Formats: sequence, C-alpha cells, structure tokens
Amino acid sequence: MKSSDKKVQLTMSENQARTIISALDLYSRLGIGQVDRVKEVLDRDFGRWKGDSNDIKLLLRKIKDYYFPEFKGGNGYFGIFQESCPEESKISWDLIQVIRYALAWHNNPAGGMTVDFGEPLRSSLKEDLANVKIKE
Repeated sequence: MKSSDKKVQLTMSENQARTIISALDLYSRLGIGQVDRVKEVLDRDFGRWKGDSNDIKLLLRKIKDYYFPEFKGGNGYFGIFQESCPEESKISWDLIQVIRYALAWHNNPAGGMTVDFGEPLRSSLKEDLANVKIKE
C-alpha cells in the first residue's frame, strides 16, 4: 500500500481547525514566494515585532531573493494553479479550502457571500481533495 493510499482521520475542535487553516495558509504562501507574510503573521497573531519594520522587510526581501531568484527584487510569486508551484503548497491550499468550506456551511447552513462558501477547487494534481465532516 502506498502512503498516499492510507487514510488518516483526525478529530479536533473548531478552534484547532482554524489554527490549522492559519498554519497551512502561511506554509502554502511561503512555498509560492509570499515570504513577506511572515511579518504579517508575527505582527497579527503574536505581536512579536518590536523593532524597525524596515529591518524585517529587508531581511524578508533577502530571503525571498535567495529562495526565489526568479522574482528577485520584485513582488512576484507563483500562482497556486501554476505548474511551477510546489506540490506542498498546492496540497496545503487544498486542505485550507475543504476545512473552511465545511466550517462555513456547518456554521451558516443558509450560506453566505464569502469565499469560504465556494466549492473547493483542487490545485494538486497528485492528491484528491480531503473529506471533512463536522460533528457536534
């Protein structure tokens, strides 16, 4: 049996699911070159940065230029559906989609107008979309 054929079931709280969404969002964005998101997450979620914001921006720019030379000096990044986008970023993005979709419809059965209610689009060519079930 290939590892991709195995199924893993995980039971968690809604807060844990939202934390996983946040972690996967950062991971997927790092893989496509949105390195500047590190500062946003640290500022927003942890309130950690206390120095000159230009220092961290320059550091993150150097990191991006090193790991993503194709975007050197620019604000470009891979699109999640591009062939050149790393598979790990695609899988992370797909997981975000199915988790937030399930939570959105469970918490608001009448639906809504945010992206959370949109049918998840599969970006990975190697992995099927995960199945998420919400239980009370």
